[in-house]
Amino acid sequence: MNNNLKAKELREKRAAIWDEMQAINEANEGRSLSKDDQLKWDGMSAEMNALKSDIDRFERTAELEREAAEKRQINIDAGLDVDRIEENDHRSKEEYKKRFSNVLRAIRSGNVDPADEKFLKEYRGTSTQIAGTTTLGGFLVPEDFSFELEKYKAAFGGMLQACRVIRTGNGSDLPWPTVNDTSNVGALITEGTQGIVSDVTFASKTLESFTYYSKVIKASWELIQDSAFPLDQLIAEIAGERIGRIINQHFTTGDGSSKPAGFITDASSGKTAAANSAITYEEILDLKHSVDPAYRMGPNAYFMFNDSTLAAIKKLSVGSSDARPLWQPGVSVGAPDTIDGTPYVINQDMASIGSATIPVAFGDFSKYVIRQVLGDEMVVLRERYADERSNGYFVYNRYDGKLINTDAIKYLTMAV
Repeated sequence: MNNNLKAKELREKRAAIWDEMQAINEANEGRSLSKDDQLKWDGMSAEMNALKSDIDRFERTAELEREAAEKRQINIDAGLDVDRIEENDHRSKEEYKKRFSNVLRAIRSGNVDPADEKFLKEYRGTSTQIAGTTTLGGFLVPEDFSFELEKYKAAFGGMLQACRVIRTGNGSDLPWPTVNDTSNVGALITEGTQGIVSDVTFASKTLESFTYYSKVIKASWELIQDSAFPLDQLIAEIAGERIGRIINQHFTTGDGSSKPAGFITDASSGKTAAANSAITYEEILDLKHSVDPAYRMGPNAYFMFNDSTLAAIKKLSVGSSDARPLWQPGVSVGAPDTIDGTPYVINQDMASIGSATIPVAFGDFSKYVIRQVLGDEMVVLRERYADERSNGYFVYNRYDGKLINTDAIKYLTMAV
């Protein structure tokens, strides 16, 4: 199956549904929708959301296939034995995955094969996630497990999708330089004239490392011993969702006290709405243009809001004499849905529209830097829950996040 072609078909179907929704708007000529039309509109909107999930899946698969093909071609061009490299790489990953699963499914410490444990520890090396202590006894999760974790973390947030993510080999404090030089311009000089000095003021913010974990996930011995039970997949899904929810919340609204400082904490208001229960077409545009073009027009500029706010933005032209929609679906392969031509990211930790809330943000989200330490690690608790005939599992890692340029992102504030 050609994943890009399938994605293209679904995008065309989605665009046709959007045309139908717009026809409903135009047929009502500025009047509020009838109950039947509103139900039809809402149904088509839900179908478009479902199609978007399928499109993302097909396009992500196509992207991974492309990356694998490029990597293979690089090795071929270098004269390497590609088949042997790929076979050895596959065997190594499968071996680690198999031994990792064996360790997860051992119900008592005495059931753990020493060879499996030795293999995982050697792969893990001597790294530790907790500074100043010995290892927690965790094992680096295998590639497939890690991919699932990252997928669920990103799905239950938005910040991991929009922001700049860096990975470091240890958890030491990381100073990050900050500078805003948008107010400085060059100068015209004549021949033989000494140049003008205009100093750039550099500062820095420190990215720390705060430990997050999934809380303990318990599984009964009966389930663990059932070879058909997808233990690895279930733990990855639950742990990814749990960690994704808490880090996204802190990257959005964290106060910076023993936790990351969310972007809303350090950004400023670019527009205040006239009402406390609704936003307008003009207010969205004013927010966008409150951000300097240096950040507004870059490749990392996004709107950010939760799903209920997206629904409100989609309906701005409903019942209005101005039927031009702010929201437009992406039609070509890889093209995102947009607000006034700019992509957006759904972040459920953004507030909904209401009195004095902050429901919409806009700006260059690459200026919010998320730091992740090493890879995710898994700890197995076998004896702690033995009286319940269960094992406990948790995944942990360390993160921090900071807005390194406070002019790069602005938000919309609702009236009181």
